[in-house]
Amino acid sequence: MKVCPVENLDCEPTTEATVEFSLDGKPLLTFMEFFRIIAQDETLVENYRVVLEDSKGVVQLESVSPFFSRLRSQGASKFKILFDPIQIDNKLAYLDLFFSKKKLWPGEEKKIMYQLAVDEGNLGFVQFYSTKDSGLDVQKIFTRVKDVTQTIDRVTGKQHLPYSIFIMPAPISHLLGGEGNFYLGEGKITMNYGEVLTVDCIGMCAVLRMIENEISHEYTHAIQSERGPQKWPDPKLPTDSCFYEGMADALTVYLGYNEQQKLLEATTYAEGCPKSIMQINNMPHNFGRCLFGHLMQENAFSEDFFKRLFNPEMKYLFEDACDVSLAQTCQKYLELFNWASGRDLTRVLKENIKGNCK
Repeated sequence: MKVCPVENLDCEPTTEATVEFSLDGKPLLTFMEFFRIIAQDETLVENYRVVLEDSKGVVQLESVSPFFSRLRSQGASKFKILFDPIQIDNKLAYLDLFFSKKKLWPGEEKKIMYQLAVDEGNLGFVQFYSTKDSGLDVQKIFTRVKDVTQTIDRVTGKQHLPYSIFIMPAPISHLLGGEGNFYLGEGKITMNYGEVLTVDCIGMCAVLRMIENEISHEYTHAIQSERGPQKWPDPKLPTDSCFYEGMADALTVYLGYNEQQKLLEATTYAEGCPKSIMQINNMPHNFGRCLFGHLMQENAFSEDFFKRLFNPEMKYLFEDACDVSLAQTCQKYLELFNWASGRDLTRVLKENIKGNCK
């Protein structure tokens, strides 16, 4: 790879730097990293790009913004980066490995060394990936995972689901094929803790908070999918997924693992909870958060509410769980929420959510 001005991407710089990625002492061949160029005064350099010279079919490098280039490797672990010996934009500059939080200066050799820690027991197993110099307390992370999953077991009244949880920083989240946080079935959960800016603290605090945010949501999906009653709709159907997303968000907010704002910001639509809000960022979460957000505003949440919600006594098969303008859907929600809360929530469903209920 080489660093070149955008108007001359075929430049021939001469100063070398190298970066090498490894996992437990072995070459790390599958990973992703974002590169950007930073001047010595810590300002972003806009007019230069990192350019791929020879991919050999295993490396992809693409520009994703005026500042960032994204590297995806599927078979290479060591890279030589060539810098123009002339100072970039008349400033001394370095290559910022954004997710690895490392600086690569011209003439420097850098090794990014990851390590794997494993916790295995009756509850399941967790794999935690980190850099050797991360300073993260792995045992605290393993303990927080156990606390979160056991709390969800208790509140939902469900038998524990043995889990396989993979917690990774962004660069190596591609080991399991994704950059996000997912439930993949059969107790398998992935979590990417690279985006630590999504919480209000840094370092160990941020990772623990993200475990609460993300593992709680995905483990709730695991309980819904593997321990849910046949009386529920199908979580794999797009027309039912909003019900599951909303329920997972609502439970994690109730338990304090996510902020109330996650639900409240979806309750501001003048038209209630229309199906069309699912089109915002193409997310079924929006409708589910709107639905449960209005219930939270009415103080319908309690431990009994969620225990009943996860253990219904009757069938709740919706015509389309994401469309309360359908009389059948609205009526089923009304029956379910009235029973779970022990209250009459007709006004909430009709006036706030604006469903087509009797």
